[in-house]
Amino acid sequence: MQYFISKIMWIGVLSSLTLSCRTKDIAVDNDGNTNAALQDNDFDGYTSDVDCDDFSFAVHPDAIETCDGIDNNCDGEVDENVRSTYYEDADGDGFGSDSSSVDACALPEGYVPLGNDCDDTNPEVFVGALEICNDFDDDCDGQVDEDLLVGLFYDADGDGYGDPNAPSNDCTGGDGYVFYGTDCDDSNPDVHPFQDEVCDGIDNNCSGVIDDGTTLTFFADVDGDGYGDTSSTTQACIAPPGYVPLEGDCDDTDGEQYPNAQELCNQEDDDCDGTIDEDPLNPPTWYYDIDGDGYGSTFITNNECTPPPGYLSDNTDCDDTNTTIYPNAPEYCNNLDNDCNGLIDDSALDAQTWYADIDRDNFGDAGSVLVQCDQPFDYILTVGDCDDGRDEAYPNAPELCNGLDEDCDGQIDENTIDSFTYFADLDGDGFGDANNTLEECQAPFGFVLDDTDCDDGDGTIYPNAQEFCDGIDQNCNGIDFYEEDLDNDGLLACEQSVWVRNSSQNPINPNGNGSQAGDILKNLGVTVTQYNHANNFITISLLQDYGLYIHHGKNPNGAIRAYTNAEAGALDAWVQSGGRFLYIGFHNESDCDIADSLPAGFGLSCTPSNGGWSGNVASFIPHPVTDGLLDIAGTGGDFWSTQAPAQVLASINGRPFVIASEYGEGKIVVVGNQYPFDNAGQQYTINYGDNMLLVENIWDWLLE
Repeated sequence: MQYFISKIMWIGVLSSLTLSCRTKDIAVDNDGNTNAALQDNDFDGYTSDVDCDDFSFAVHPDAIETCDGIDNNCDGEVDENVRSTYYEDADGDGFGSDSSSVDACALPEGYVPLGNDCDDTNPEVFVGALEICNDFDDDCDGQVDEDLLVGLFYDADGDGYGDPNAPSNDCTGGDGYVFYGTDCDDSNPDVHPFQDEVCDGIDNNCSGVIDDGTTLTFFADVDGDGYGDTSSTTQACIAPPGYVPLEGDCDDTDGEQYPNAQELCNQEDDDCDGTIDEDPLNPPTWYYDIDGDGYGSTFITNNECTPPPGYLSDNTDCDDTNTTIYPNAPEYCNNLDNDCNGLIDDSALDAQTWYADIDRDNFGDAGSVLVQCDQPFDYILTVGDCDDGRDEAYPNAPELCNGLDEDCDGQIDENTIDSFTYFADLDGDGFGDANNTLEECQAPFGFVLDDTDCDDGDGTIYPNAQEFCDGIDQNCNGIDFYEEDLDNDGLLACEQSVWVRNSSQNPINPNGNGSQAGDILKNLGVTVTQYNHANNFITISLLQDYGLYIHHGKNPNGAIRAYTNAEAGALDAWVQSGGRFLYIGFHNESDCDIADSLPAGFGLSCTPSNGGWSGNVASFIPHPVTDGLLDIAGTGGDFWSTQAPAQVLASINGRPFVIASEYGEGKIVVVGNQYPFDNAGQQYTINYGDNMLLVENIWDWLLE
C-alpha cells in the first residue's frame, strides 16, 4: 500500500488553549460548584485570584510594564521604571533647568528631555552654545570666555560677518571686529551667511553651493527646433548653448518633429502628440476599387495618408463593377472590352484550349485537346488529369492510403488524408510524446495514437498513473500544490495536515492521548498541526501549505464556528486544486450552521435534529473507504442530505454516517461523529468492531 505523506495541519481550537499556551482553570469545590474567583475571563493565562484586571488580556503578573497609566504587571505600582525625566525650558533654547523637572510618559508642553541649562532665562546660554567674549558662561561649562584669545574677526566689508582668516588677538578686539568669522568673501557686503541666494554665479549665503535653489531647468535641444529632450536636462541661471526652456520633443534628432508641428504623411509623430499622421498636410487621393480587381474607379475617392481598405492609387478601371475588366486584362470571347483599351475582343483568347474531362473531375487530359471559343461537351479548360478514367484522381486531389497516385504528383500514398498521426512511445507505457510524431497509413514500430504522455522517458509516468507524494507528476495532470513545497519548509503539502479540533466533549486530541487515529496519521509520516478556528480565518494561502484539512464538529462554546463565505470559497478552491478534506460531525448536534456553511460544491447539507442517534452499520457501498468493513458503530447529531458529487457509503438508522466524494482534483470524506477516531474509552470508539479499519481506509484514500 502506497501512502502519500501529506502536510496535514490540525486546526486545533481548544477552549483551554490561549495565546500563552497556559491552561484556563475552573476550580470546583466539594459541592461541585464552580469557584468564579479562579476564572480566566480575559484568556491571558492568569486566573482572577492573581490577575489584577481579569478583563484585560494585556494586564497580568508577567506583563511588561508600559508607560500608559496602568499597573500592567500587577505589582501595585503604575508606570514604574518606564517614565522619563523632562526639564522645563523657559527660554526655548532646547535645554531645561535642572531645578524644574517632572517624570512623565510623554513630553509635557514647555519641557524638553535635556537639562543642565545654567541660565534658563537666556536662550543664548545653553550646553554646547558658542562661547563669546561677554563675561558670561555661554556654554554652561562653568568657565567664562574660555579659549577666546582670538574671539573676534575683522569685518572689512561691514556686513556683520568677519573674515575667518583675520581674527583678533584678544577677546575685546576693536573697531571693525565682529563675533562671527564666517564671511566667505569679506570684500563684498552682499556676500555673507544668511544672505538671500540669487542666480548670479556667486555663493551669496556662504553655504558652499553656488546659486543653490535658484537655478532653472533647461532641456537639451540637439536638433535646434526650439523644444528639448525631457530626459536630458541641466540646471542654470540662463539657458546654456544647445539648451532651451521648452520640453516635450519626442525626437530630438529630427528638427521637423516637435510639439504642435504640422503633421505630414510620413508615418511619424510630427507634432509629438502620440498619434501618427492625424490631420496631415496635403494627403494623397485614393480611389475605391468596387470590384476588387486591383484598379480603382474615378467617382469614389478618399484623402488620407494611407489607403483605407478597398482604396487604391489607380483610377483607370473602365468598368469597376466587373472583376474581369481592367487595364491590360486578358481578352475573352465575350463581346466586352476586357483590357480597357477601347476595343472589344481585340487580341482575345478566342481560341481557347479545351481538355477532355471524361471522368468529370474538373481536370482535363493533356493528350486530348480542342481549341475553340465555346466549350465542347465533356471538355474543360483545366489540364493535368493523370487518370481521366478515375474521378478521384486529379491534381491536388486528396491522397488516400490505397497504393495509387490520386494527386497526380507521381508519388503514391504521400500526405494521405486518411492517414494517422502516430506518436513515439519510447518508454512503452502506451502513451506517446506529442512532440515526436509520424504521419503514416499504418502504425510504425514504437509509435501509438495517444499523445498524452508528459514524460516519454519514464514508463511509470502517464495519464491516470498512480500518484505518489514525491513531487513528481505521475498522472500527467500538472503538479498542483498537493505535491509542492509552497512554504519552502522542506515538506510537500501532502506531507502536512491541519486539524480544527472540538474540545468541548470527548476531545480528539491529535497530539495527546485521546486519538489513536492521530497516532496512525503521524506514524504514516504526516505532520499534524492544530489551528484555532474561533478567532482565526481560513485562507487559501494557509490551506496551500497543507494537503489534508480535518474539521472536528461544532463546539457548543464556540471553539469552532461556521465558515464565512470567503472561507468557504477558499476551501472550495483548495479542494478542487487537490486538497483533501475530512469533516467529522459532533454527536447531539442539533443545528446545521457549520455543515450548511461548507462550500455548496461539496454536496453536503443537513436538517436540524433533536438530539443524537446511534447504532451499527453492517451494509456498505463498495469504495476504498469501506474496503474490508463488516461492522462499524457510531453516533451523530446532524441529519445530512447529499448531492453530487457526495456519495453515502454507510448509514445508521437511515441517517448517512460515512460519505465520500471526489471534487475536482481533491477528495472529501464525511463521518458522523468523532468516536471512530477516539480511543478515550467511550462507546463506539476506534477499538470497536472495524472502526480502526475504517480510519485506516480513510487515511489511505485521502492521502493517496
